[in-house]
Amino acid sequence: YMKSYLKIFAWTIFLALISLCTFLLIISYPQAYYFNDSLTYKNFHVYYDKKIPNQAHAILDSIDQSIRQSELYDPTLQFKIFLRSEANKYNFFSLQFPDDCMGWAIPVIKNVFLHKSDVMSNTSYNHLGHARALSSVLAHELTHIMVDNKFPIKSKIAWFDPTSLSEFGALWKEEGYAEYIAGGASIELDEGLKILNGEAVAKSIPYLEYFKYWLSVRHLILRKQMTFEEILNAKLNLNEVLEEAIRNVDIYEIISQADKAAKINNVVLCESNTFRKILVPELVRSSRNDIPKIKISIATERKNQNQTWEPVENIPATKLKVNESQAVQLDSETTAKLLESLLQMEEIANQGFVYGTKRFAIISLNEPFRFVLLQLLIINFGNTQNFKFAENA
Repeated sequence: YMKSYLKIFAWTIFLALISLCTFLLIISYPQAYYFNDSLTYKNFHVYYDKKIPNQAHAILDSIDQSIRQSELYDPTLQFKIFLRSEANKYNFFSLQFPDDCMGWAIPVIKNVFLHKSDVMSNTSYNHLGHARALSSVLAHELTHIMVDNKFPIKSKIAWFDPTSLSEFGALWKEEGYAEYIAGGASIELDEGLKILNGEAVAKSIPYLEYFKYWLSVRHLILRKQMTFEEILNAKLNLNEVLEEAIRNVDIYEIISQADKAAKINNVVLCESNTFRKILVPELVRSSRNDIPKIKISIATERKNQNQTWEPVENIPATKLKVNESQAVQLDSETTAKLLESLLQMEEIANQGFVYGTKRFAIISLNEPFRFVLLQLLIINFGNTQNFKFAENA
């Protein structure tokens, strides 16, 4: 009887090991089954339960551009992405498609699974039906892969560091960094600030939590000039960092996108009965992670027969009068340098100057001193047709 029991035990162990190996093989290499189409492009290996449309290349290009901004980017790292068009498919095995979030990255084996995706429309969905750009979700999840690749031990130890865990139970530094590389949180900045200030109600608690992580990490990167490794190593309190981030949000960032154009008004530099020069500011930003910049155009306008101002660009060059010229366009970098110089001049003017034994103050009565200086500067340009900067904001 003892030999029979030993045989049964041995076979049980053997079958258990076979089952475990089969399970690990399926988890590690799900591409071996049930995916109808695949695409290998750049560093991406995409598997989908439908025919992969041509739009996938543009989506992957966008993701590639996003993750290359990360200090953790490794050009040799290969990414495996698994997508499905319906949430009721392929739920037999665990550790694959998530059922309570939009997506996840499996550490060590470095596979990425999304709950539900529509490649054609570049859309990803969670279990509640909330939608987000597929490119943004994948950039977020692939950032987790890059973190795991660069810091395989340190990123796991973070789970035992109270300063790295939020009250929501998430690694706020890593999640915030993933949102930063993805281009921003699901909640717009102005909406998120209203929620945090009690002026609005959050529609999704997880979205609000991730907004906090993004805003905090973004502050540490842009304002504190910290790398992700420095953030990961630092003992930081989320609530303290978040409060500081809120205090340092630029005023132009708080204004909603729809109101920005109305909030930045044109400035009249000089004006006569028939002629004037105006400064036209324009807010510039390439992503929600950027601190907004301003570029300016300095345009000449002439009053027409209808007594309305008309840009001289609409007037033939041969009919331009003295001091009339095409618009001067300054990119955001040049604008910043110009304003910095003007602010320095304003500071000097406010301090006054010493002549002999007396100190004299310079006062501007009618309009901000910086624009008076700018007016003098522009007037001295004279004909500015040959004075142009490349449009590069």
